[in-house]
Amino acid sequence: MTLLKQTLAILGAVFTITLLVAVISPRTAHAVAAALVQIEPGSATQVLQNETQLVNLYCTNSAPGCFPISPAGGFTTTPYVVPSGYTLIVTDWQFSYTKQSGQTGRTYTDVLSSTSNPSDVYAFGFAVADVAGNYAATEKFSTGIRVGSGVTITDGLALSNEGFAEIQGYLVPN
Repeated sequence: MTLLKQTLAILGAVFTITLLVAVISPRTAHAVAAALVQIEPGSATQVLQNETQLVNLYCTNSAPGCFPISPAGGFTTTPYVVPSGYTLIVTDWQFSYTKQSGQTGRTYTDVLSSTSNPSDVYAFGFAVADVAGNYAATEKFSTGIRVGSGVTITDGLALSNEGFAEIQGYLVPN
């Protein structure tokens, strides 16, 4: 009888501990996850880069390059140049053609290139025109596209005043 009581006591203790872990663990995991996704000044982001290294560019209106967007949402009037000693890793590129003269169903292209040397092409994007003749696309580059120091990047549609684009990425030291 004593052996049965001891076995039941041990099983009861294991059950109680298991129940406590099941109840407490999800809350702890949730709290840890919430703490990890908050971006605090100087901390790493989801692309494991410091927030000060993130780059967000907007390309439009026949401009000779793309302009940085500040964290507050403002634009500058000077095209962005990849800083000396750094490489820009482009991770995302969204572009849109807005002249409404494309043919429905036809595939169109856009290009990311250097303003100083347009033959330095970093990426081609493809999209199919809708019924109004517009087209847009979002390109995501899982390994990123490298743009070297001193380069001013531009979008072909924006440069020809036929659309606009937004580019996101981050800087890494050379």
